[in-house]
Amino acid sequence: MRIEDLDPVRFIGNRSSGRMGFAIAEQAAARVGGQVSETERRLSSSAESIAQKITDQVSQAETQLVSRANVIAETFSAVGEHIGRSTNEAAKTIGVNTRELNAMLAARSAEITKILDETAKPLVERFAESIAQLVLTEFGAPKVSVRVAKLAPLPGVRELGVQIERNAP
Repeated sequence: MRIEDLDPVRFIGNRSSGRMGFAIAEQAAARVGGQVSETERRLSSSAESIAQKITDQVSQAETQLVSRANVIAETFSAVGEHIGRSTNEAAKTIGVNTRELNAMLAARSAEITKILDETAKPLVERFAESIAQLVLTEFGAPKVSVRVAKLAPLPGVRELGVQIERNAP
């Protein structure tokens, strides 16, 4: 028995040995322990279930991202190939067209030269003659030399023109 004095006359006492308190505590611990164990089991099961769901969702998201990345990479690759093919085709077409045009001009060179001889030469000569007469009459020059030329008018032709000399009358 335990006694605690409050003052010389009064005291607080408990005749109990404490066994009942221990027994109540053991019963409460057994009940709570069972509930705690059940709660721990349910929490563990829920945690595993949530972890599995999160793992599945992350895996699904990764698969979708990889799939989208592959689509983007394939798109860029296809665009690159298309640009490469288009550029090569354009270069080939330009090369073919240039060769064809050069061949046509070369084949027509004699014809073009004949046309220039027949039409342009008299015009160029008349122009040079007019300039010579202007210089002789307006400026009183005793002698004049006039040269009129067009540089590189045709492939393989350095220049095309006329040169004349005239004396004052």
